[in-house]
Amino acid sequence: MLQIFREILAYPFLLRAVICGLLIALCSSLLGVSLVLKRYAMIGDGLSHVSFGALSLSLVLGLAPLTFAIPMVLLASFLLLRLSDKSDIRGDSALAMISSSALAIGVIAVSWGRGMSTDICNYMFGTILATTKEDVRLTAILSLTVISLFIFFYNRLFAITFDENFAKASGSHVNFYNMLLAALTSVTIVLGMRLMGALLISALIIFPGLSAMRVFKSFKAVISVSAIISLVAFSLGFLASYALQTPSGASIVVVNLLIFIIFSLIGYLKKSGRGFKKQASLLLVLGLVICLSACRAKEQAELPKFELAQQTGEGEVQKYDELIDLVENPSETETPTVQVLEFQTLPELAAGEELYIDEKMYIGWVLDIYTNIDDYLGRQVRIRGMFQEFEQLGEKKYVVFRFGPGCCGDDAGMCGFEITLPEDTEFSLDSWIEVRGVLERYKSKDGLQYLRIATEEITQVEPENPYTAHY
Repeated sequence: MLQIFREILAYPFLLRAVICGLLIALCSSLLGVSLVLKRYAMIGDGLSHVSFGALSLSLVLGLAPLTFAIPMVLLASFLLLRLSDKSDIRGDSALAMISSSALAIGVIAVSWGRGMSTDICNYMFGTILATTKEDVRLTAILSLTVISLFIFFYNRLFAITFDENFAKASGSHVNFYNMLLAALTSVTIVLGMRLMGALLISALIIFPGLSAMRVFKSFKAVISVSAIISLVAFSLGFLASYALQTPSGASIVVVNLLIFIIFSLIGYLKKSGRGFKKQASLLLVLGLVICLSACRAKEQAELPKFELAQQTGEGEVQKYDELIDLVENPSETETPTVQVLEFQTLPELAAGEELYIDEKMYIGWVLDIYTNIDDYLGRQVRIRGMFQEFEQLGEKKYVVFRFGPGCCGDDAGMCGFEITLPEDTEFSLDSWIEVRGVLERYKSKDGLQYLRIATEEITQVEPENPYTAHY
């Protein structure tokens, strides 16, 4: 368990994902209690569909996703409230109408964009590798706003949640607070979609509050326990996702479901009054043991069974079953070696030392560099991969790229960087090389800026392990 924590904290993109996730989980749980009690629980699911439609449009039109999506989702949330209060259309009907329409618009936008892109898939299903420093800042501001709302306006939120007529009679601006809750929920959903995905983000709003209500009855206790449940569920789900290589969003939802089942059983035992304390303690211990066992499964697991494939001929996929058999059943003469590479810690990176893009988090490092370019420009990096060359606008370019494992259920894939090739240096295509150099921006003949490694040292090497030896 401690080793998993240490590994997660060693990678800046995972650390950002943990910070954003915890803050989003906290905001979702606090807002979710009021939404569930006001019977607006499914507003999260509806707004997530609206957010998907807005993000799809923004990506197709080349606009900044968050800058475009947040106002659109805010507008949809206000429209939902307006339709529910001033229209003959009931709240659930208005929600279904707006969410399905937004989803349809998003699907059409995707078709205009020539298919489902990686960015849109990430927003739909979630990925921990898409968080940026801007996301951390926005979620921090959001969490401070939500916490301040519940601290300084607790009594008014309590009145609005349980009896709007009484709140109006006491002088509270009910419409204003309803719009404020809807606005904060909208921003929470848009920011949380990167981690959880549009299909699962509403679970963070619904589950913690429902779980707390199984056992506790006072509004203050439900809010407090809901926040704790949400933070614990996210932490355990994230650890399980990292250890078992399962999708992060789905893992967090499953942990929330298990906690809901445990709290439901505790609530039942509490009502029956027979041996409540003893049986409740046993249930909590059992749940904790299950979670810890799942997180330790990675350490006892055998070598992962990657299905290696190579694109050959006219799109045929050739499977390397013999290579898998070699790894699982090594002969006496040929024993494949799998190199375990050490990861760098944050203090080492902060000190400006060379960044080694290692095997374990290869895709994570590469995607984080492309996502947060300004954080890495001028940094010296070292990377291994296959040598390739191609021609663009009459200009020959060289790249180092390779297959890399995903993280927390994210798909594995091929990626890498363009490099400069020193004069009088030649390598055969598909040969493995190790490149040391500095990340820089440059302007190509098409007038656009690209990222590349200004090579300082380049050598030919052997593939690191059997899983990445052939493609």
